[in-house]
Amino acid sequence: MIFLDLETYSEADLPKVGTHAYAMHPSTEILLCCWAEDEGPVQVWEKGDMSGPPNLASLDLCAHHAAFERLVLQYRGIRTDVRQWHDTAVLALTCGLPASLGMVGKVLGWGDDKAKLDDGQKLVRTFSMPTPSNHTQRRYTKADKPEQWARFIEYCVRDVEASRRLWHELPRTVYNLERDNWLIDQAINDRGLPVDVEFIHAAIEATQEAVALGNAELQQLTGGAVSSVTELAGMREWLEGFGLVFASLDKAGVTALLAQALSAPARRALELRQEVGRSGVAKFEAAARSQVGGRVYGALQFYGANRTGRAAGRLVQPQNMQRPTLHGADYDHAVSAIKQRTVGVLYG
Repeated sequence: MIFLDLETYSEADLPKVGTHAYAMHPSTEILLCCWAEDEGPVQVWEKGDMSGPPNLASLDLCAHHAAFERLVLQYRGIRTDVRQWHDTAVLALTCGLPASLGMVGKVLGWGDDKAKLDDGQKLVRTFSMPTPSNHTQRRYTKADKPEQWARFIEYCVRDVEASRRLWHELPRTVYNLERDNWLIDQAINDRGLPVDVEFIHAAIEATQEAVALGNAELQQLTGGAVSSVTELAGMREWLEGFGLVFASLDKAGVTALLAQALSAPARRALELRQEVGRSGVAKFEAAARSQVGGRVYGALQFYGANRTGRAAGRLVQPQNMQRPTLHGADYDHAVSAIKQRTVGVLYG
């Protein structure tokens, strides 16, 4: 078995766009590839080194969060079959342990033989992503910071060693039972979920317009005392001027207040808080940010709910979608109205 770890550079933000979109991004490049065959020494390939890793097409492969290595290699022209791969992050999860390589080493009490270097994340920020805007150059390389680069190599080597140690030390009983399900999960994530990109952008625009109108009405209603439904201190003070007593202006608190006899201005302010406050665009923005060619890839994390083994949502959180209040033709008409920017005319 080949134990493998890659270190990369990309203009894409991995946590925001997800592994698949990151791997597909044209700026993504492999900086380091460290690997070890069975119990052999860890080998290091650096960008510009012509030796390269072995031919991976027919070998059993193992990595921590293996989809990252598999997909980065795939979109750099090195294709492998998902059935060749094993994932020590999934192995850790099936044992009720954290998926993080650094955390699982601490939980297992590895002590000074750490899974991760203390400055590992700092090294990743130095070499694997663009520099902050206040730096004079866009990125740093081995030539710019040779001492840190040597540590970066050590960081990559340590990942291979830690992944190999996990593979040999953790029991694989549940992992072996779940492997076929993991392969199905990988197929689902590789296929992706279709999203309507035109609708996403139109919905963000419509929601922002609705929020702006709601906040403008609230500001006029309160004589400028409250300018936004999220301005809770100002709204609390304004509502208390009507003699209202309440503990919170969260969803339950507003619902309880609206069940009381209220003056028209107080009722309308609470209605605006209720209506505008739930008009979030976070899912739309996540879909717009992570989609590639009209599909969101990698939206499920296998065994992400620790101990229960249930899949967890990532990126757009597909298991936590709001249930539609419109159906059939009404639903289709609403979608068309949002796309055509006529939703305000038809629905108010």
